[in-house]
Parts: sequence; C-alpha cells; structure tokens
Amino acid sequence: MGSFVNAAKNTMLDALTVAYASLHNGDPGATGTNEVTGGSPAYARKAVTFNAAAAGARALNADVTFDVPACTVMYVGYLDGGNWRDFPRF
Repeated sequence: MGSFVNAAKNTMLDALTVAYASLHNGDPGATGTNEVTGGSPAYARKAVTFNAAAAGARALNADVTFDVPACTVMYVGYLDGGNWRDFPRF
C-alpha cells in the first residue's frame, strides 16, 4: 500500500473540526466516558485552536492548562463543538 503525501495528510487534518479538549482517567471509548470530574477549581473541558497542518502534522497554537483533581489522566479527547465524536484518542 502506498503512503499519503504531505499535501493529502494536511488536507485531511485540516478537515477535522476540533473545538475542545477533555481529559479521561480511563478509555473514553466511542461515547466519551471516564471524563475527569471534581477538583477545586472544578475540572472543565478547555477550548482549543489548532494551527493549519504542515508537513503532515497539526499542532495546538497554544498550551492548554487544565484544573484537575488528584487523579491519573490516561487519555486526552478532542471534541467538535462540545459534542463527543469518536476521534482517535491519545
């Protein structure tokens, strides 16, 4: 199987509409379960903005800081307009 050229990768990455990031202490699966809760100040999803894709990669345009209670964060989820989409999870 051939590989995608960077121009194709960039087009696909730029087509993803991601507006928020979420943190999960277990696999969020297809529905966004295991999202972190609690803390003081309380945990909340954060708005994110990505730079345009270049060289087949896409990065956040600024660091994101979350308020989280003491817990182990295992996954970061990316959401489209606050609604969970079954995007790849990291």
